[in-house]
Amino acid sequence: MDQRLYVIAKPAVFAKARRSPKHNPNTTRRLVVRKDGVTQAYWVGVGEHVADKLKRGLRVWQVAISLRASRIIPSETPRQPVPLQTMEAAREYAGEAHRELVPLTERLAKATGGKAEPRESLKSEERIQRKLDMEYQGDFTRVVDISGSRIIYKTLNKLYKGLAYMLEAPELQGRIVRFKDRFAHPAPSGYRDILMNLKMSNGAIVEMRLEIEAFNKAAKEEHNYYKESEMLLYQLEIEHRAPTFDEAKRLRWLSAKAKEIYAEAWKDVIIRNYKGVQDADS
Repeated sequence: MDQRLYVIAKPAVFAKARRSPKHNPNTTRRLVVRKDGVTQAYWVGVGEHVADKLKRGLRVWQVAISLRASRIIPSETPRQPVPLQTMEAAREYAGEAHRELVPLTERLAKATGGKAEPRESLKSEERIQRKLDMEYQGDFTRVVDISGSRIIYKTLNKLYKGLAYMLEAPELQGRIVRFKDRFAHPAPSGYRDILMNLKMSNGAIVEMRLEIEAFNKAAKEEHNYYKESEMLLYQLEIEHRAPTFDEAKRLRWLSAKAKEIYAEAWKDVIIRNYKGVQDADS
């Protein structure tokens, strides 16, 4: 097989292709790590192009799990199902859901070999207000991350196996209402995780993230840059003005620092993903 390998959706067909006398066992890996090698990788059967995801550093089976999730779960941001008019009402509604989310996160982490990190408290009123002012035009139903948690994994292997488990977990059926794979499609800053929104028993929408340890550490390093950028952008929004030359320069510098931090973290993750790090050792 040459570098124009086709990735086959049906495992039996793919297994047959791998037994070809022309097959190089390293072909699939080279498809991912070569800078210019992946030009025609295609997921036959669902008609979705996966070359871009492969080039971003994911293994074929990880892409398969991601594609499956994206086909059955919406990517659009949901809204809270009840009218919420005040900060107090929004936080009370989220607080009830959070008491359910914490043990759910702990059960899922234990079942998938991750580390549960539910938020110790709800998102602060100050941060909620910034979201309302900058993005949501004062609409509380659009705030779906007042309650949140994360599960942290050491490797992409464990994370995507964890995701596969959650797609089948009986207690999550019909409750994952949003899925975004930001390993395949990172945030502008370069930050990567899997972002999900869950519907809890009271109907409230909460946030759950699946994170890699390296990115969790990088996010802590980048936090002060993010906070400064967020506060400056909020100030500009409140004052209804464009940034000055110096403010624009500072915002570009803060953005560059964030990208630098996350690029370094991703490099470490990719090395582990392709050096055959065993789950037992991770």
